[in-house]
Amino acid sequence: MSQFEEVLAETIKIMCTPGRGILAADESVGTIGKRFDLINVENVEENRRCYRDYLFTTPNFGKYISGVILYEEQVFQKTSEGVLFPEIIRQSGAVAGWKSDTGLRPLEGYDKDTVTQGLDNLAVRCQKVFKAGCRFTKFRSAFHINAKCPSSLSVSWNAMIQARQAKIAQENGLVPIVEPEVLVNTIEDPQDIEDAYRVTKWVLTETFRQLNLHKVDLRYMILKPNMVYTKKELKEKNYDLIAEKTFQLFTETLPTSLPGIFFLSGGQDEISSTINLDKINKIKNKNPKICPWYISFSYGRALQRSALEAWKGKTENKENLQKAFTKRAVKNSQASIGEYVNEED
Repeated sequence: MSQFEEVLAETIKIMCTPGRGILAADESVGTIGKRFDLINVENVEENRRCYRDYLFTTPNFGKYISGVILYEEQVFQKTSEGVLFPEIIRQSGAVAGWKSDTGLRPLEGYDKDTVTQGLDNLAVRCQKVFKAGCRFTKFRSAFHINAKCPSSLSVSWNAMIQARQAKIAQENGLVPIVEPEVLVNTIEDPQDIEDAYRVTKWVLTETFRQLNLHKVDLRYMILKPNMVYTKKELKEKNYDLIAEKTFQLFTETLPTSLPGIFFLSGGQDEISSTINLDKINKIKNKNPKICPWYISFSYGRALQRSALEAWKGKTENKENLQKAFTKRAVKNSQASIGEYVNEED
């Protein structure tokens, strides 16, 4: 890894710049199709390319965005001016990344448990996207919570896979984003927030145990976790409790050498995801000695929903799309340093 240490360090420096966060634009062809369906846009490559082109060329894009996660199709797509997406992102002052996992498969005999795929030929694939301009990866595992899930096998197996992919990424010059998502927003039965806390802590503890066993350099990785909540807290807008439990979890679980935590939105709407990020950072700002990490956003829908609705697949709506995206980027930028006030300011 030594040959890439300067590259990894520079990537981390850019990604963890205060006031900036990550745009998760790595929707698969099928997932972006579902979002296009909501605005009556045909899911063809040119529409996907055009939409991302408009996003990535938003004025002052790099002022609020430090990194962009791309689906593999996008890594090799170009703007209307003929510039590869990773390069246009670099020109904005951000860094391009790549979704390196290849999806989830069922863990046979274990209810809703899944195992993440994507280790096959990962080193070769990392080398390919590095040459194309990517400087980080994102690898997701997912855990349901119910009477049977997650199983010990699921937690330990996925943690091992996460650690292995992180090591391979670093060996090939890419900062790994480790995303062990506990699906707190899809809990089937009414559960106390303590269940979400307990399972998330279990998953994170095992993940970092495996990262250490695999000798992943924690200085050059990013964690993309869920916040701690259930549907009940979101419905009741109990944002203070969500922030308190999430902050408590991190101070009890995460190593101080980790540079950055970038939350996934996890089914939250645009406003609640921003408020919760802000609340967590307000607690952090009051406790700097026990919270050394940069805490920001790595949002997909929570950054793009308004932009998609403003665009509607029409060229003449490019400016509307970019204005809607900028508003959400600005609000989350404020929240990433604990300075969000409300939607009107």
